Amino acid sequence: MDSLYNHIWVEIRNEHSVTDKNIALMTDYFGYQSNYYPDKNDSLNIYMRLYRLGEFFNPRITSALMIGGGGYLFPQDFLERLPKASIDVVEIDPKMTEIAYRYFNLKESPRLRTIHQDGRLYLKRSPKKYDVIYIDVYNTYFIPNHLLTLEFANELKNHLNPQGLVMYNLMSLSSNEEENLLSSVEATFRRVFNRIEIYNANLNYQTQKIEGNFMLVAFNNFKQAKTKLTPEWQAFLDRRIKLPQPATPIIFRDDYVPSDYLVLKGTVH
Repeated sequence: MDSLYNHIWVEIRNEHSVTDKNIALMTDYFGYQSNYYPDKNDSLNIYMRLYRLGEFFNPRITSALMIGGGGYLFPQDFLERLPKASIDVVEIDPKMTEIAYRYFNLKESPRLRTIHQDGRLYLKRSPKKYDVIYIDVYNTYFIPNHLLTLEFANELKNHLNPQGLVMYNLMSLSSNEEENLLSSVEATFRRVFNRIEIYNANLNYQTQKIEGNFMLVAFNNFKQAKTKLTPEWQAFLDRRIKLPQPATPIIFRDDYVPSDYLVLKGTVH
């Protein structure tokens, strides 16, 4: 099906066995934007489960924003885990929301508000502040350039409560320590935020390669969490890594964002 922004298709398949039903949402041939297992208790993949660390760092979450809805799998998880909290989802494509209701078990809730708008435009127009902002805006390999810059990072910070944080799903396809997307975003956000942490969201998370999915966590005012550790949170914290620091990091600004170049460079090498 076609929308103003994407050609979208939903594939229903049995991935591992005749009983392991899987529903995938895709906008190109290179990967999926949402992957749902309706017969499993926990259908989230690793990087989406890492979003749950937000509850560890800020145990008093009552208001959240998610930029990029896709199949709305994480917003559903959020509402189930935090029954007293609400979440706003900014999804630019109304067709994505329609698909989430039809195929991905999304249900209406008074604690869920959907805004069909560009994420950065929403931030510019809204005065609302949040305890946590989740970002997941990939079109397989690429992120809209205006959602990576120093100016965007400042917009995010301005919409956080004092102990708020940003959790940003990112991908790196290059092991080049001097030039890769993840290192550039980290260097850019370090200009704005009190503290940055990076978590490896890959199956083989003990590898030293800077390739695959990673979660960037940016703290408004970092304070050591006093929350009691659960086994799940400990497993997530064990995925923390420290990136090599480039001698001359590329800082993304609205007038200079070579993010697509860095992604394509990684796919070539």
